[in-house]
Order: sequence, then structure tokens, then C-alpha cells
Amino acid sequence: MPRARCLAALSSLFLPARARDKPPPSTKNKKKQKKQAVCFDVDSTFCEDESIDEIAAYLGVGDAVAALTARAMGGAVPFQDALAARLDLMRPSRARLDAFLAERPARLSPGIPKLVGALQRAGKGVFLVSGGFRAVIHPIAESLGIPEENVYANTILFDVSFSFPPVFPGSAPGRRPPSPRSLARPLSLSSLSHRRLFHLLDSLPPPP
Repeated sequence: MPRARCLAALSSLFLPARARDKPPPSTKNKKKQKKQAVCFDVDSTFCEDESIDEIAAYLGVGDAVAALTARAMGGAVPFQDALAARLDLMRPSRARLDAFLAERPARLSPGIPKLVGALQRAGKGVFLVSGGFRAVIHPIAESLGIPEENVYANTILFDVSFSFPPVFPGSAPGRRPPSPRSLARPLSLSSLSHRRLFHLLDSLPPPP
């Protein structure tokens, strides 16, 4: 289904007519409201591009990283291995990552700001779930009023000189650090306490 039609279908599913004109729900009736939430994949769904591939192109290794991204998306390589391999190719420093974010801000998919605003006014929770990096996603979330705690993604931890390779918790000199995937805050659906949870993804993960 084309992205625009998918977003329109999501609006009709979760939002009553004229939801964009309604004020925020009253806190007095908060307990009576049906709890619902929408979880958006970020790359190629919430946003138009694949952020890791965009960072890689900026760093001059776009083709090699894009090939790894395609293999990971197709299930040929476990996600955590593909992410570690892409980071090894990119080797981003904090300075280069900050420069990328300043020069190439994320491009939201058409209709996303309007949809997010309508969902929020209707009292729905909005979550961003990604295999990408918080450094890219947090500015997007902030611009749309999505709480930082509603973002689930990977964190790059640089060493004291803000260079790569990053220092991972529990790592020791000469030892391979844990996978970047293990640093992502796990999404526990039971902890969200929403009766209905809708996921909008650009693809389904391969079966284990």
C-alpha cells in the first residue's frame, strides 16, 4: 500500500471525524478514555529516507553500507551483526555526526506532522521505534512534541575524545564490545499499558 494511503487509513482507524479540530482531552476524564497508541517505524516510514544510509553517504561509504542495509532488511544477516558491520564501515565521530545532522536534517513523510498532531489531540500515545540512532531521532521527536521516553532506538557512546570506536558499557580493552543492538532500550509492550497498540512499519522482520 502506498505510504500516503497507509497514513490515511491510519487516520480513519484511530481518529474520529474532525479530530483535528478537537481540543486536547480533559484530564478529568482521563481514566475513562480508551487507551490507544501508535508505534511508528522511523526510517522509510515516519521519515522518507534511511538515516543510516544517509549518514554513510555523507561519510563516503554509502554504497557499501546500503548493501548491508538491504541484506539486513531481507533477513540475510542478523540485524545486530549488520548494524555492527555498518558502524565499522562508517566509524562516525561525534563531530561528523553533528555536522551531518546540521547539514542534512531528516525529511518527514508527507502528512506526518498533521497526523501526529491529530493523534496527540485525540489523546493517543505516539511512539517512535527504530533500529537507527537516537541522535537522529530525538530532534524529530522534539519538533513534534513526542516525549523522549517514547523513542526506542540505539545509542552511540563515543570515547572521551568523541571518536570511534565507541565505548560500550561492560567492554574491556582488547575485547569485542557487546552489539550496539544490546544498547537499545527494549520495547516492552506490556509496560505501555495501552489496550490497543498499532504498529506502522515499512516491512516485517523475518521469522526467527
